[in-house]
Amino acid sequence: MYKRVATAALALFALSGSILVGCKEDPPPPPMPEPKGSVKARGKPALRSPKMSSARLPDISDETMKRYRLELCRYGSYGLKFASDAYLGSLAGAAPSKDKIPTFGDHPDSSGKPKLNGRAAGRALPFYGQLPFGRHVRACSLAKRLTKPATPELNEALAAFDTFSAPLNRKLMEALRYYGRQQYKKDKFQRAAALHKELIKVFPQIDGQLASLDKAAEAWLSTLKKQSEKLDKAGDLASAALDEARNVVKIAMADVVDEAAFKEAAAKLVKAIEAVEAQANTEMGTATADKGKDKDKDKTKAAAASAKPTAAAKTKPNPRKAASPFARVVPPQLKKLELAVEKAQGAIKDKKLSVAARYGLALRLATALEANHQALGQLLRVQGKTKAGGPLRLMKPRVRANTPRPRVRPRPKVE
Repeated sequence: MYKRVATAALALFALSGSILVGCKEDPPPPPMPEPKGSVKARGKPALRSPKMSSARLPDISDETMKRYRLELCRYGSYGLKFASDAYLGSLAGAAPSKDKIPTFGDHPDSSGKPKLNGRAAGRALPFYGQLPFGRHVRACSLAKRLTKPATPELNEALAAFDTFSAPLNRKLMEALRYYGRQQYKKDKFQRAAALHKELIKVFPQIDGQLASLDKAAEAWLSTLKKQSEKLDKAGDLASAALDEARNVVKIAMADVVDEAAFKEAAAKLVKAIEAVEAQANTEMGTATADKGKDKDKDKTKAAAASAKPTAAAKTKPNPRKAASPFARVVPPQLKKLELAVEKAQGAIKDKKLSVAARYGLALRLATALEANHQALGQLLRVQGKTKAGGPLRLMKPRVRANTPRPRVRPRPKVE
């Protein structure tokens, strides 16, 4: 009897011990290893948010930035007048039809060669791009948003012009792509009739809108002094050349062109451009030597080529990289502007200049201003004069592995 009780007590004690042990908290399981192709396995943080760190921007003054945007808008928007005249001239008073396909003018490409009637080397362009002055028209919208310095009258004129030019630019782009893709063959010119009706309604207003913008811009620009940014020698020479170019374009845009004044202003511009090119050649080590010293230099070069290069020669810096940004970026665009001035000077007839010649001058000046602004930003970065910009954002967050990519619609074929 006693043995039975002891055995039962021992069994009960063992059972209670196992229950107590089972009630303890179990440790968490070890983490699963990351796949080899995952972001964490590579040691890089995952981009869960499109936000990124803020950027450093060149410390360009508000006045200089506003002048830059305004001048791009002012000179580049003359392309609207050029495109409208080309459109109406190609139709000769008729409506778009199979025998009358409208064009938008001969616009030079990046190399300066014109693409006649939207064609290059006999092939029709797909017209997926845009007219070259489109980015300048969009500068009007950027200029009106700059609240500093305070220019209420100018901002009002910019807002009025942007309200007019932005829809017209989009409508021109729509018509350009419509005719470039030959969509009129599918709808039998139904959409062409609607586009034509809208365009001819707006085209007569271009002259008045450009005149109002020019008046407001000239009133503000005449009050400006020298820009506050400190430039190097090449920058000062480039700035002086652009001032001469502005004067040439101002004379050319008048209803009655003063040929003597235009010729004098063009000569001053050529001298200013030559000074910029001379400074660029000096800084980049490409200045030409006297002809009498060519033979001696050839002998020196031959001896240097036969000698074994030293360590100092291998580490010699590239003079082009050490040159001023104004010496590298601005002279090519100024040279194209000089060629446009020469062409315009020969196109003056009865004290008038054609719309195409005016557009060539305005477009080349706007392109030179873009190059000058780019050089200014590079110079300020080299000098360490930067300021904090807004936060950077990715255009699209990184697509995750299990998320299917959206299908991209293929471009239509040009028949």
